[in-house]
Amino acid sequence: MALFREEEEKKFSIWQRVTEVFVAEFFVKPENQLRKVFATHTETAEPKKRSFRRLWIARINAAVRAEGLTYSQFIHGLKKANIELDRKVLSNLAIYNADSFKVLTQPARSQLSSV
Repeated sequence: MALFREEEEKKFSIWQRVTEVFVAEFFVKPENQLRKVFATHTETAEPKKRSFRRLWIARINAAVRAEGLTYSQFIHGLKKANIELDRKVLSNLAIYNADSFKVLTQPARSQLSSV
């Protein structure tokens, strides 16, 4: 009877060790999972945001230069005219709706000339 119990305990302890190793190997604790999520977020999302912002600025700059302004003058003129459009929207206007974008350059230019 004692031998049977020791064998059962031994089997249980081996099974317990196997499951602990499996859980430690394949499942992540919640606090470690949060660290992992934040690490991958900063690795992937930040460069993506930066590259898109750079692309939008390049597109806006190209469209504004065709109108005779620089990018910084254009953005400064928009801020003085209280026109609050983000760079993504301005970029899409410059590409897909050039006439509307030209209309936006007029108040920016007038605010710059009034200085």
